[in-house]
Amino acid sequence: MYFKFPAIFSVVAVLFAGQAFGAAQIATDPVAACNPPNNGDHHGGSSCKFYSGPSDSSHVVSGTLMWSSYYDEDVSDPYDRKLEATMSAKVSQYTYKCHCRKTYASRSDATDALRRLGPPPSFPDISHPTATLEVPTALEILTHLYNELGYGRPEHTKTQVSMHIKRNWVLISPWVRFFLEHFAVVDFNDYPTTEEGQVYIEIAIDVLAGLLRFVNHCPGSTRHHENRRIGRMTPWVTPLLARLWLKLQNPGHRKWWETAVLMENFIMSDKHGIGIAFGHCLEDIYDQTGGTTDMVKISIMRIRKWGAYAYHQTLNGPYWGGFRALFVPLWISFHQIDTVYLRSLCQGGAGFMVHVFHAMASRPRTLSAFQETSIEFQAALGIVEICMNFIESSMSGPRWVAEVLDAGLIRAMFKALSNISEAYDRARAEDAQKKRMCYILMQVLKRIEHHLVYPSILQRFVSATKTVEETGLSQALNPKPEYFWPVWEQAKAKAKELRTLFVRYRAEKVFFCDNEMCPLKDTDYKRSTKPRYLRCSACTSAMYCSHRCGRQDWKRHQETCLKIAPLWKGGRPIPPSKMEIGFFQVVIRNHATNHAEEIRKELASVRISENDIRERPVVMYNMGSVEQPDLTFKIESYRNIISDTRLSVQDIAALESSDSLDRVMVCAFYPAGRCAHTAAWTTVMSIPNP
Repeated sequence: MYFKFPAIFSVVAVLFAGQAFGAAQIATDPVAACNPPNNGDHHGGSSCKFYSGPSDSSHVVSGTLMWSSYYDEDVSDPYDRKLEATMSAKVSQYTYKCHCRKTYASRSDATDALRRLGPPPSFPDISHPTATLEVPTALEILTHLYNELGYGRPEHTKTQVSMHIKRNWVLISPWVRFFLEHFAVVDFNDYPTTEEGQVYIEIAIDVLAGLLRFVNHCPGSTRHHENRRIGRMTPWVTPLLARLWLKLQNPGHRKWWETAVLMENFIMSDKHGIGIAFGHCLEDIYDQTGGTTDMVKISIMRIRKWGAYAYHQTLNGPYWGGFRALFVPLWISFHQIDTVYLRSLCQGGAGFMVHVFHAMASRPRTLSAFQETSIEFQAALGIVEICMNFIESSMSGPRWVAEVLDAGLIRAMFKALSNISEAYDRARAEDAQKKRMCYILMQVLKRIEHHLVYPSILQRFVSATKTVEETGLSQALNPKPEYFWPVWEQAKAKAKELRTLFVRYRAEKVFFCDNEMCPLKDTDYKRSTKPRYLRCSACTSAMYCSHRCGRQDWKRHQETCLKIAPLWKGGRPIPPSKMEIGFFQVVIRNHATNHAEEIRKELASVRISENDIRERPVVMYNMGSVEQPDLTFKIESYRNIISDTRLSVQDIAALESSDSLDRVMVCAFYPAGRCAHTAAWTTVMSIPNP
C-alpha cells in the first residue's frame, strides 16, 4: 500500500520551535468559588419557618441597579499571555494548513487517499500519533478538505466541496469519529504527555469543528434534509460534540473561544434539529454524572466571568465571538427542555440575564467603544438579542417576573432603547433590526402586564414605573419607540386601575391567616390593625398573621407543605395564595359590575333551560394567555366549559352547586406558568344576575 509522506512531519519542527505546548492543566476558574446568583432556596423541616413575602402591600423590593457591585470581581488576572501563546500556536497551525492545501491536487485525490488508508486504528497512542502513518495522513486529508471550505473561498467552490463531502460521508465519518473520540474530547486526566500529541489535539479540534459545518454550504433547499440525514447516519456526532463543548468550558483550554464559535455555527445551522439534540445530550451527561456536570451551572459561571471582563472593557477582540457562543447551548436548551429551563431559573438565570443585558445594552460606553464593523460590536449586539429572548422566555409565572423586576429590568429596558437605537443608527442598520429589538421588548412588557393581576407583580411594576418617570428616562425617549410605547402606556393604565382596586381591597381589611384556630378571626382586633403577613418559607403558599399561628397550624399544614415545597424548590409554579385568589375575585367582580349591561345582553341572547343544567350559561374570563385580550368575557354553556382540561374536579363541583337563577356562575383563568401541573389557575364564583 502506498502512502504520501505526511506534511505534518515536514512542519513538526516549526510547530515545536514556534510554540512549546506545555501539558494542559486543569486550571481553577477564578469565578468558580463564586456561586451564581440564586433565589435563596427555602427548605422545609420539622417546623415552620417564615419570611416576609411580597404578599404584604407595604413590602416592595426596590429595583435598584447594582451593576458595578454585581460585576465587581477580580479582573486583574490578565489573559494576554494566554492569548499571545494561542496566537503563536495559530501561526504554526496556519503553516501546517498551508502545507496540507498543497499536498493534494484535488479533493478527489484526497478522498481517494483516505479510502486507501482503510479503517482507523482501534487503540491509538495519542502521545505519539505519528508512530503510524495512518493517523497523520488522515488528519492531513481532513485538513485539506477543511481548507477547501475555509475563508476566502468562493461560495460556489464551498458548495461543490460540501456536496463532495456529502457523497463521501460514509468514507469520511469514521475518521471524524476517530479524531473526535481519541483527540478532541479526551479527558484531561488522559491528556498526552508529549508536545506532539498536544499539537494534534489543537489541530484536530480546529479542523473537525470547521469541517462539520459543511452542511452550511449545501444548497439552501437541502440543508435541513442533510442535517437530518447526518443525524441518522452518524448518531454519535451530537453526543461527542456535547462532550467537546463541556471540555471547551475548562479554563485550561487555550482555544475555547475560537472552537466555540465554530460549534455555535454548526449548532445554529439547524437549531431545531441539531440544537435540540445537542441540548438533550448535555442533559444525558448531567444525568450520567449524577448532576455533577451541569451545563447550566457551567454556562452561568463562565458567562459571568467573561461578562465581568466585558463590563470592565478588558475583553479583547478574539474573545468576543466565544463569549457570544457561550450563550447558544443554554439559550436553545432553555427554550425547548423543561429541566434546563427550571434549573436555569432556580440558579438565578432570569435576574442574571438582566444584569448581562444591562452590561451590554444599557451602558452607552459598552457599544460606543467599538467600531461598527468590528467583531466586538456584532458580538455584543448578538448577546443583547439572546438576553432579550432569554428574559422573555423566563417570564412565565409570577415568581420569575418578580425576579427580573427586582433586578431592574424596566430601568434597563429604557436605557437600552436609547443606546441600542443609537448603535444601530451608527452601524447604518436596517429599520427591521431596530423594529425587531422594539418588538422583543414589547413582548417582555406584555408578559409583565399579563401578570399584573398578582399583587406582588403589581407592587413592583408600580414602583419601577415611578422610578422611570422620576428619573426622566421615559421623557428621554424621543421619538417614542414603535411597538414598545403603546404597550407601555397600556400597561401603565392597567397598573393604575388595578392599583386603585388593590388599595380598596386592602381597606376592606380582609383577613388571610391560614390558621383555622387563629384567635384574631373572631374578634374585632383584625379590623383595627394591619397585620404583616408571613409566608411559610418551605412552600410559600401558606400565610399567617404571626409566628405563633404558623407554629400552631404546622400539624395541619405539614402534609400540604411536603407536597408543594419540592415544586417550589424545583422552580415549578405553585398554586396562588388566599390573598392572590381574593384579589383575582375583586378584579372580576369590578369588571362584571362595570360591564353589567354588556353581560346582560349576552345572557339574553343565550337560551337558558331551568331543567337542564348542561345548558346553563357561565361567564368565562380567560386571562391565561399572553395574547388573549385582557379582561374580556364570553358566555359559555356549562356543557362546553366543563370539557376544559384546566378545570379541576372541585371547580366542576362548584359550578354544579348553583341552582339559583338570581345568580350567574363565573369561571376565570389566570396565568400559571411554564411547567405547572395545569395550564392556568382557576377560580369559580357567582355574581348577581344582571
